[in-house]
Amino acid sequence: MENNYYLSKKRLLTLLVAAIFLFMVIFVRLAYIQVVWGKDLQQKASDQWQRDLPIKAYRGDIVDTNGSLLATTQTSYGLYVRPQSVTDAHLCAKTLAEILQKDYQKLYDKITSRGVSEVTLANTITSSQVEAIRNCNLQGIYIAGKGVRSYVYGDFLSQVLGFVSSDGIGQTGIESYYNKYLQGIDGKLLTETDLVGEELKDGAMSYISAVNGLTVTLTIDAVIQTIVENVLQLAMHQQSPQGARCIVLDVTTGEILAMASKPSVDLNNLPRDDLETLMKYSKNTLLTDI
Repeated sequence: MENNYYLSKKRLLTLLVAAIFLFMVIFVRLAYIQVVWGKDLQQKASDQWQRDLPIKAYRGDIVDTNGSLLATTQTSYGLYVRPQSVTDAHLCAKTLAEILQKDYQKLYDKITSRGVSEVTLANTITSSQVEAIRNCNLQGIYIAGKGVRSYVYGDFLSQVLGFVSSDGIGQTGIESYYNKYLQGIDGKLLTETDLVGEELKDGAMSYISAVNGLTVTLTIDAVIQTIVENVLQLAMHQQSPQGARCIVLDVTTGEILAMASKPSVDLNNLPRDDLETLMKYSKNTLLTDI
C-alpha cells in the first residue's frame, strides 16, 4: 500500500511538472508573439479592416541664392476607385467615360477589379473634371489632390536641376541628389471596412497629413545664369558647334554662380518616350565628360 501511495504521488508530481512546463511554453510563446510579432500582426490586422486613400506630399521648392523660384510643385488631381465600395459599376463607368473622354470598357474593367483595394483611374484630371465628378456623387470613386513638378523657366539650368519621374522621384541633377529632402512624406486617409472591403457606414475615419518636402537653396544666381544661357545659345546659333559649356565661379568662395551646357532640354516638356534623347540632353556634361 505504501509503495502504491508513493507511486501515485510520484505520478502526480510528474503530471504537475509537465503541466507547469507546458504552461511555461505557452506563456513564452504568447510573450514572444506579443513582443516580437506584435507590431507586425497589428499592422496586418489594420490592413484587413482599413482601406487608405493616398495623400501625396508636395515636393519641396528649389530656389537660387537670392530666393528666386526655379522649381516648384503645382496642384493637380488624381482619380481612384475602391471596387468593393462601388454600388453601380455601369453608372460609374458611363459617367466617367463621358467626363474624362475615355473608353467605357477600360474604365468598367478597372472599376470591377477584384482582389485589390484601390485602382488608379486617371493620374491627372482637370479642375473642371474634378467639379463634374464631385457633382455626380459616385459611390466608390475618389479624388485626391497631388503635386505636379513645374519648372519656372523650362529650358533653364536644366542639367543642373534635373528632372523627376512620373511618380515624382528625382532622376538626375539636384532633383536626384537631394531627393530625400525634397520628396516629403506622404499621408493617407484611413476608413474602416468590412471583410469584403466595403466601407462601414458608421466606421471611424482617420487622417494622417502629408509632410511637404524641404526647400533647397542653390549657390546659383539666376541673373548670372540667364546671361550665361543667352551667350551659349548665341554661340550655338552662330558657330553651330556640337556643344557649348560654361561655369561661373565666385573666386573668393569657389561657389558656383552659373553652370550651363548646350544643347539642353525643356524640363516642362521632356521627351519621356525617347529615353536616349532624354538622357543625352539632360546629362550635365560639365560633370560627366572630360
